[in-house]
Amino acid sequence: MLHSLYEDNKAMADFLTVYILEAHAVDEWPISSARYSPKGTPVSFAQHKEIRERHDAAQQFVTDFNYCIPMVLDTMDDEFQKAYAPWPIRIYIVEKEDSGEVRVRVIGFPKHASYDVSIVTRYMQYRREYMDVDASDEDDDNEADYGSQDDEDSMDHADSSPVGATH
Repeated sequence: MLHSLYEDNKAMADFLTVYILEAHAVDEWPISSARYSPKGTPVSFAQHKEIRERHDAAQQFVTDFNYCIPMVLDTMDDEFQKAYAPWPIRIYIVEKEDSGEVRVRVIGFPKHASYDVSIVTRYMQYRREYMDVDASDEDDDNEADYGSQDDEDSMDHADSSPVGATH
């Protein structure tokens, strides 16, 4: 569901995942219904104490779930988590206005133990129609219209080191 949302809209918007603290860390709040890897084994990480541990957990997630959306890490002070309350999972649509101000336009979140991205899909369709953007004709020059993932204003709470990069 997230991958298709990404594939359908990546030409007109920047996507970025922020990997935050572990929701069900084995040393804090372990539960048997936590996410399972595609191998059928429960995911079991202790709460991250160092950024390297968070990086390794995020990298394992990317590998296990063949996750293709760009990802960065929250700081070890959990600044993104504190500012945006993304736990357990949220999708934010953040837009940069002509004035340069960055605004959260849509917040998608789980309901009844599942995740419905239809509000995000509808908004992206609205923006496509409103902006008269044809995703197939889009080029990289439109980044400023939506704010770049490298824009300090839109992501000043996250470590901008991409997960999956070679160190």
